[in-house]
Amino acid sequence: MSRTKNPSPPQSDTRHLFAGARKPNERGASLTSDRIADDLASFRKSGGKIEVLGNTRTLTRIDGPAAPPPVEAAPRKRRAS
Repeated sequence: MSRTKNPSPPQSDTRHLFAGARKPNERGASLTSDRIADDLASFRKSGGKIEVLGNTRTLTRIDGPAAPPPVEAAPRKRRAS
């Protein structure tokens, strides 16, 4: 008697998640400073406001405060034997 092979499960296919090539004008490569300026102008014209955040100490200095220098111990006196 010969055994029949169990078909292997189909490999997962993720091509559907990335369906179709984008149009050239939808790609990030076409994002230019002129386009950004136009987008910002239309955003502001429609009443949008951009909140500009300042620098904080957290962003400018990530490491903690410097440790104080170690205190030197006084020299020990030797006992006379």
